[in-house]
Amino acid sequence: MRSLSSPDNSVCIRGANTEDAGKVLILIRRAFKDYLPEPVTPGEYILPAFRDNIDEIVKDIVKNRVLIMEKDSLIIGSLRLVFEGSTSVYLKRFAILPGYQGQGYGSLLLRYAEDEARNMKGCYLYLHSTLDNDKLVKFYLKNGYRCVRIDNSYPYRRGLWVKRLNGVDQ
Repeated sequence: MRSLSSPDNSVCIRGANTEDAGKVLILIRRAFKDYLPEPVTPGEYILPAFRDNIDEIVKDIVKNRVLIMEKDSLIIGSLRLVFEGSTSVYLKRFAILPGYQGQGYGSLLLRYAEDEARNMKGCYLYLHSTLDNDKLVKFYLKNGYRCVRIDNSYPYRRGLWVKRLNGVDQ
């Protein structure tokens, strides 16, 4: 665990432990409501984040790298890093509590994740995100990500975003 320079200097980012899984699940459900609402009628598309359960989160905590951001003992952010292949790290389930969005916490957690990916010897960090949310598109562009592919097979336009991580030898 290390403290970081945050908008108000009171945030720490650490690796999640299995006891955090329930709180991470609640965070994801709250944060992803703006991304794509949960389906209300049978047969509607269910966003993978809403299919998550505590067992899936525990599995990621044990097998991959799950980071959480805490402020005053409250988990306000989380993401998961999956090392794939020899040079790529996949970022998934990136979530910041709605009341903390737009204040720099997401950028801070993303920079920390990029450092973690470098430590995993990842040269590229990539993720999928909607292209229908201007706020998210601007966020990833501002943080140096490029949309390299668009997938229209979902109920929303889904982009594959990639960033080349400096300071890593291939």
